[in-house]
Amino acid sequence: MKLFTALAFLISSLSLVFLSFFNYKIPSLLVWFTLALVGAVFVFYISHKNLISYALKRFIGVVALLFVISSLVFVMLRALPGGPFDEDRALPPEVEKNIRDKYSLDAPLYQQYWMYIKKLVQGDMGASFKYLEQDVSDILGDTMPVSVQLGLYALILSYLLGIPLGLLSAVKHNTLWDRLAMITAISGIALPSFLVAPLAILFFGFYLGWFEVALWEGPAYYVLPVLVLGTRPASVIARLTRSSVLEVLSSDYVRTAKAKGLHPFVILYKHVLKNSFLPVLTFSGPLIAGLLTGSFIIEQIFAIPGMGKHLILSVTNRDYPLVLGATLVYCLILVLANLIVDLLYSYFDPRIRLS
Repeated sequence: MKLFTALAFLISSLSLVFLSFFNYKIPSLLVWFTLALVGAVFVFYISHKNLISYALKRFIGVVALLFVISSLVFVMLRALPGGPFDEDRALPPEVEKNIRDKYSLDAPLYQQYWMYIKKLVQGDMGASFKYLEQDVSDILGDTMPVSVQLGLYALILSYLLGIPLGLLSAVKHNTLWDRLAMITAISGIALPSFLVAPLAILFFGFYLGWFEVALWEGPAYYVLPVLVLGTRPASVIARLTRSSVLEVLSSDYVRTAKAKGLHPFVILYKHVLKNSFLPVLTFSGPLIAGLLTGSFIIEQIFAIPGMGKHLILSVTNRDYPLVLGATLVYCLILVLANLIVDLLYSYFDPRIRLS
């Protein structure tokens, strides 16, 4: 019954992702209902595994970590030589002084820090220095969904490619299938994204004309950036899965299951796969954070209007509020993804006890 419920929940969630890929307009009520259901399932899992106190301690640690990160980034930005308006040489001194007074850049550093923290606690990330009359929260709110959409498609692709490829390589160990799978995986790891992306654009976009090569306006625009972004993590997952499955296949309980006459399919998917998933799960924390916040290189190459573009421009423009806001969002997703991964350890290996 639990397996059926989990499969039904997984299929329904993947169906929403599949429909969004083809630009089907999903009602916002259904999206919020799905997110609430995900949260409810996870809270039930935490309470069922007696992990509430552990989760609360980690959550407090997340808040403290974000405070430390925001403080360090604030200080480092102010310590760098130059300022956000140094390149605007055409501005008269009076105008530049008014601008600096508007953003309190001439105030003492401790006063600037206090105003920033006070606004941040209230949920206000401040106004952008370069995008006039735009708040940082509005800029991130407009661009973050695109980066998350790109990362979510690439994440699903990396698991759908990496895990079966690693399983095939392990089951067909020292055969032609194993060598072909590992050559594919090593190639995916060795070839950098900034090289694969232009080659994919040249071959699939210009020579064959199968897909669009820029912007983010429909399925034809999604395929190439998702493939390029998902190939490298899929290759890492394949190698991790292969090495872990080979280790589990040589364990005593697998030999016992074979001696009992269990079907190889049952042994592989009931006894081997779950127990060999821990290395992949460990890798999933930073992977999820990196993909969901978007790849800066991929977004730049394919001209995708995601958060990566604004983060790069904010650094070059010394847009302090936008740099701080984007950094906090990235760090928040990273620490939450690692927290979720840590909480899932006890499911894949009941011997692990979190305290």
